[in-house]
Amino acid sequence: MTKTSKGKKIFLIVLLSVLVLVLLGFMISVIMGFLPIRAFNLASYKVSSQLAYEDVFDASFQKIKVDATLGDIEVLPSTDEKTHIAIYSDSSLFDVEDNDSDLSIVFREEEGFHFSVPNTKDLIKVYVPVSTSGSFVLESDCGDVTVEEFSNAIFDVTTNMGDVTITGANQIGVDNDMGDITVGTVRNLKVIQDMGDLEVDSISSRLSIENDMGNVFLKEVSLEYDSKLTVNLGNVEIEKVSNAYIDAKVDLGDVDISNNNRKASHTLTIKGDMGDVQIGN
Repeated sequence: MTKTSKGKKIFLIVLLSVLVLVLLGFMISVIMGFLPIRAFNLASYKVSSQLAYEDVFDASFQKIKVDATLGDIEVLPSTDEKTHIAIYSDSSLFDVEDNDSDLSIVFREEEGFHFSVPNTKDLIKVYVPVSTSGSFVLESDCGDVTVEEFSNAIFDVTTNMGDVTITGANQIGVDNDMGDITVGTVRNLKVIQDMGDLEVDSISSRLSIENDMGNVFLKEVSLEYDSKLTVNLGNVEIEKVSNAYIDAKVDLGDVDISNNNRKASHTLTIKGDMGDVQIGN
C-alpha cells in the first residue's frame, strides 16, 4: 500500500469521525431544546385540555398498566377507595380494558403512513387509594411520569424521553433512556439510566443503579442486602450510609469515604469510569 493510499484512508477516517461527532452534537442539542426544532423539543408541547375519557371503577386492581406514546402519566391518591381515570387527549386512539384484577390503558398509533407533528401531548391521570399494594407498569415513549407517595405499591417505569418523579413506594424499577429521575423514599430501587441525573432521598433495603452519563445523589442509604452502583461518566455523592461497607473504585477520579465500616453486614460496591465518589457518614 502506497503512502498516498494510507494518507487518503486516514483522512477519510478522520472526516467520518468529525461528521459523527457533529451529528451527535446536533441531535443532543435538538433533543435538549437548545435548537428550536419543535418536533424534538418536549418543552414546546402543551398538554391537551380535551377530556377524552373519564371513568370510576369500584374494583381494587392488583395491576394497572399505562402505555402512552406522546404523553405524561400521573398516579395520584384518590379521595375514596375507588380507582378514577381521566385521559386528556385530542384523539381517541387508546383502549381502556379492565377485569376483576387488572386495568389497562394503551395508546395506539394511527394506521397507515402519516407525516405530521402533533400540537399537543396526552395526559393520563390515575387516581388510586393511598393504601394500595398493587403493581403499576407505566410506559411512555415521550413524556414525563409523576407518582405521588404510595408506600406499599410497586412501580415499574419505562421512558424513552422524559423525567420520572416518584415521591414514595415500596419497590421501584426505572428504565430511562434520556431524562432525570427523582425519588423520595423507597425500600428497593433498581435504575437503568442512559442519560440524566438521579436523586433519591432514602433507600432502606436494596439498590441496583446503572447510569451511563449523569450524576447520582443519594441522601440516605441503609442496606439489608449487598448492592451495586455503577456510573460510567458522572459523580456519585451519598450523604449518609448505614449498615454497609463501601467498596468504591473509579478509573479516573477521586474517592472520598468518611468512616467506612469494614465490619458491616453488607457491601455497597461502587464502580465508575470517570467521576468523583464522595461518601459521608
